Amino acid sequence: MEQAGNFQGKLKFPVAVGCVFVDLTASDIINLCIDQVIPLGQLFCMEDLEDSHVFNEKINGIMEKLFTINSLSREEARIVKQVIYPVIKVNYSGQVDRSLEEEQQTGKEEKERKEILNVQLISFEHYVDEFYYVVDRIHHLCQTGAARNITIAYPLNRFLRRGTVKEFISDLLKSRGLLAKRGLTLKLFELEQLSDYCRSTDYLFIVDINSIRSTAVYERQLRPIIEGKIYNGPIMLTANKPSWLTKKLKNRLAQR
Repeated sequence: MEQAGNFQGKLKFPVAVGCVFVDLTASDIINLCIDQVIPLGQLFCMEDLEDSHVFNEKINGIMEKLFTINSLSREEARIVKQVIYPVIKVNYSGQVDRSLEEEQQTGKEEKERKEILNVQLISFEHYVDEFYYVVDRIHHLCQTGAARNITIAYPLNRFLRRGTVKEFISDLLKSRGLLAKRGLTLKLFELEQLSDYCRSTDYLFIVDINSIRSTAVYERQLRPIIEGKIYNGPIMLTANKPSWLTKKLKNRLAQR
């Protein structure tokens, strides 16, 4: 924000709006009359994405109607980047909240404090947002060279046709060209199969964990993994709604 002057309290930089149709050509947009709803100057189509010069020109065309700015500082740029593409770093050290009804029912007690390292837990409003985030994160890991062998695991407790989750994720990965990406190995497994395959992976995603309804499934399939008994690399857990398990893990994973 501007800290002084006529624009005090306003953003230091302009914000413009555009809409990208990655699978539509310019003629598709005209034929579908999309340009009658969204101005052509704010539309990006397949051809725009294939030519970086055209893409930059259209971005500049949207932005030139707004005010110009001085360069942002490194810290200001970091803040903007964090809002657009959030990276959440969490250190965890904690134990299960014994007040949870599930723990009371099982009658189990933690004998000592357990540390869960290299684990992130991120929640979303809808599973579509969740899976899009995972695919974007994989693309980022690939682009930066942070991981070359990536595994995605999913539980089977969701009330969908068997294979639906795998197909949805596979289609997203395919649309980003990640399944055919040279130098990148991607594997998708059901959670119950994971223990046999996850040791060789660089980065592990376990998605849709809110669909785990059974304490027994958690204890047998998920808990050994996140406690490092099977895999010691970075893990990202994702969920698309609150559940007894997400509450349990948020209590256990102390965010700093």
